[in-house]
Amino acid sequence: MSESGIVFLFPAFANDYKEDQSRIIPGYADLFKVFLDKASDRVDTTLSFFNPDTHNFLDHALFNQYIAYIQSCTCAYLLRNKGLKPKILAGYSMGIYAALFDSGSITFETGLNLIQNAYQEIRNVTQDHDFSMCSIIGLDMDDIYQLIGQTDPETEISNQNGEFSFVLSGRLSSVQSIVSKAKKEGAIHTHIFDVHEPYHSGFLRRTESGFTKLVDQIHLIDPETPILSAINQRQLNSVLQIKSELVSNLYQPFNWYKTHIKLTDLGYKIFIECSPLSALIKIARFIPGKAKYFSPLSAICSPLFPDF
Repeated sequence: MSESGIVFLFPAFANDYKEDQSRIIPGYADLFKVFLDKASDRVDTTLSFFNPDTHNFLDHALFNQYIAYIQSCTCAYLLRNKGLKPKILAGYSMGIYAALFDSGSITFETGLNLIQNAYQEIRNVTQDHDFSMCSIIGLDMDDIYQLIGQTDPETEISNQNGEFSFVLSGRLSSVQSIVSKAKKEGAIHTHIFDVHEPYHSGFLRRTESGFTKLVDQIHLIDPETPILSAINQRQLNSVLQIKSELVSNLYQPFNWYKTHIKLTDLGYKIFIECSPLSALIKIARFIPGKAKYFSPLSAICSPLFPDF
């Protein structure tokens, strides 16, 4: 099967603001403020203090997710108003919520509620334990599994970003030990994330019951734009598929590398990251192929953007 058109990508978190383009994206500031005010009224007034320079919430997992979601919704709205209509969407981890909003499946407010309740379900499971996540670049999958076997078999590969780029979730002590061993094995880069939740791992399986009840209560409609699952690389076209994805997304590993490969195999070559921070564009350097990646600024401001 061959497709053509644009893919919108949605990140999960904000990692830093070193390359923040929000101040120079036309129309971004005003629209972001509208969404931020709605979020402040809906879930937490603390969000009203957001400032990328002084109060960026990088050290708070829940607020960080809120801001990443608001940023993505803002960028996607601006891109569509510019006439850049995606044929398919893909959300990186918790980026699924912004993808669902852009697809028309949920309202902006419902996305906020999903983020809030998912986080609470996760904290209910993890609050009495020390967990973390890490990235390891430069070793292959066999190397990673060998390190896990030597350390703690319950540690999981929660995501693959490239052939030699992996994210792991597990107990903090195990993650620290694996990172130390990875360095000795020749990993070119390692990083322990400042998070206390083992996202996309079996440690969170106990979130399934509570979050399923919540998902069954929210109003969903079939998406106008299909979403490619980062878990199994299948298209999500119906409410039933979306409900299953939302629940599984908390405790099942995903594979961003395979998601990109699937999209390029389908013929998609143009990817726009719906964020002013370009985190997913950086990850794309680990993915082979001839796909082209655009930030919202480069897409909106380019007078010669490819015609699809």
